Amino acid sequence: MKSDPRPAYQRGLMYATAKKPERAEAEFTKAIALDPNHADAYRFRALARYRLAVLKSWRKDGEKDRAAALAGAESDLAAALERGAPVLAVRLLRAHVRDARGDRAGAGADRAATKDAVLKTEADYLVRGWGRLDTDPNGALADFRKAAELNPRSLVALQNQAHVLADKLKDTEGALVVATKVADLYPEFAPARSGRAVILARLGRRGDAHEEIERARQLSEDAETTYVAASVYSITSVTHAADQTKALDLLRQAIRDGYGDLATMAHDADMNPLRAVQEYQNIMQAAKSLYR
Repeated sequence: MKSDPRPAYQRGLMYATAKKPERAEAEFTKAIALDPNHADAYRFRALARYRLAVLKSWRKDGEKDRAAALAGAESDLAAALERGAPVLAVRLLRAHVRDARGDRAGAGADRAATKDAVLKTEADYLVRGWGRLDTDPNGALADFRKAAELNPRSLVALQNQAHVLADKLKDTEGALVVATKVADLYPEFAPARSGRAVILARLGRRGDAHEEIERARQLSEDAETTYVAASVYSITSVTHAADQTKALDLLRQAIRDGYGDLATMAHDADMNPLRAVQEYQNIMQAAKSLYR
């Protein structure tokens, strides 16, 4: 039915999980147009706008767009609260938005209001876990595990567990167990496949990593998947120099296709094997010219 907001809302969730905040924002906006009282659509559009603000902060002349995205996120969270969204989840997220806007007092008030709150829902644990990723990764992992207890098929909870284990706690074997579970539950979800490929590459399982990333590329031709493929071949180029050419070709293609997350590219340790290569430096200079 054309008046049913659920298809747009579900597409928004899929794009959000696939780290495509711009597309997610557009779908949540469609859902809200169809149902102006859809509290969760406002809540997740706020999250998409917050993530867009992070991306825009790295782009040329992006400060105005960043400020607009953050203002929109805070407005969405107010609308979500008015429509009955989970108070704890909203206030935890709003604390991050207000921090990003420089409103330390407002952020502090939100955190103080949630300090002694009793977490009950999957969303509560997901938002608190997300907020603790950088300062308390073990606590974040515990939150994501609790969210998965409440919803054993929670794609977001499982993806975040794999991320914490692999990137924060450096438990690559543990991350592989979770990433394999995600790929088994959602075999057609390209980010699950590509994330597992990175972990396999870090473990030195070159053949398995290449096989998995090619599965992901068959499922999705988007720039994000292509960038992750470049990182997989970058990792394996340490032991197989011929993979360097493939990694550079994929990186060039990802940027040409619209991958412009300069923050990730600047700090991605999986790309370290390429950084001293002149061709890599040329590609990155071109990316900065395009997206800054």
